Amino acid sequence: KTTQTDQPTKIAENQDTSPSFPVKNENSKTIEPAIPKKDESRREFPIPVIPEKDESRRESPEVTLQKRIISEIRSKMVKVDGGSFIMGCTDEQGQDCASDEYPAHEEEVGTFYISNIEVTQQQYKAIMGKNPSYYKHCDRCPVETVSWYDANEFIKRLNKLSGESYRLPSSVEWEYAARGGKKSNSYKYSGSNDINKVAWYYDNYGG
Repeated sequence: KTTQTDQPTKIAENQDTSPSFPVKNENSKTIEPAIPKKDESRREFPIPVIPEKDESRRESPEVTLQKRIISEIRSKMVKVDGGSFIMGCTDEQGQDCASDEYPAHEEEVGTFYISNIEVTQQQYKAIMGKNPSYYKHCDRCPVETVSWYDANEFIKRLNKLSGESYRLPSSVEWEYAARGGKKSNSYKYSGSNDINKVAWYYDNYGG
C-alpha cells in the first residue's frame, strides 16, 4: 500500500512565489495571492499491492472433502413429526417376527430428524479416516462391518467437525420412522408390502 509523501511540493522557477495571504502595494491596491500551477508531470498515483499467498493457510483436500460431506449429511436429514404407534410384532408382520418383538405395545415419540439414507462409505471414511467395509470400492454404498462403538465414535467426530448435535436414533425412533411415522400405511416392510421394491437382500442382489 502506498501513501502520499509528507515532503513539501517544490515550486517551479517560473511560478509566482507570492505569500499565501493578501498584501498591499504602495498605492494600497489589494493583491490576491498567487496560486501555483499544477505540475501534472509530477502527479502521484497509488500503486495497487497484491499480497503474497499464505501457503500455510491453504485448505487441504481432506478438509475440503469433510466440509462437503458434512453439508451432504445435513441435506439428507428429514423431519419426522412425533406421534404414537404400536411397536413390535403387529398384524401385518404375520409370522415374520423375532422373539424380542413381543408383545406389541404402544409407544409415544417426539418430533426428530433422521437421515433418509444410511451413512455411505465415502462419508464414513471422510470423517473417520478409514473404511472398514468388506465390500469396498463403492463410495455411495452403505458402510458396513461397523460396531455400535464405531458408530458412536463417528457421531462424536461428526459433531466436533460440524458444530452440531447429531446422535444415533433410539430403537423406538428407528421403528417409528421405518413404519412411516404419522404417514404410515401399515406396510409389512418399510414403504411397501413387496420386499423386492424396497430392499436389496440375498434373493435379489444378483450375485
